[in-house]
Amino acid sequence: GKLFGGQLSVGDEVTVLPSRRISTISGLHFFDQQLETIQQNNSVILSLEDELNVTRGDLIVKSSEIPREGNEISAKVCWMDTSELKEGAKFIVQHNTNQILSKIEQIEHVIATDFSVSHCFMIVIKKVNQTDLLS
Repeated sequence: GKLFGGQLSVGDEVTVLPSRRISTISGLHFFDQQLETIQQNNSVILSLEDELNVTRGDLIVKSSEIPREGNEISAKVCWMDTSELKEGAKFIVQHNTNQILSKIEQIEHVIATDFSVSHCFMIVIKKVNQTDLLS
């Protein structure tokens, strides 16, 4: 996979999300090279001490750097549909391979673009229910 932030080293304790399984990095490989540390923006094959089911779309993070969880996100969206974006509209939000039914809770403000029908919106999205949709 690709390391998007920070660095990972052999011996680091990591957590696989969303399963919250914990393991320790036993090896870092780049093609035929064995590495002790990998920096952000590099691709790596990661070996773990434990047999964990890590699948496409899972996130591996240092156990000391687990991201905050919540049921609300704020996002800047460039809306290019011919229909108007409205509060209360329901959408499927996808993160990696996970899909969640969500709704537009609030449109905070509209940013005018140079396109005749497009606008960028600062929106707040809330999860409609706790059930992830299957892709």
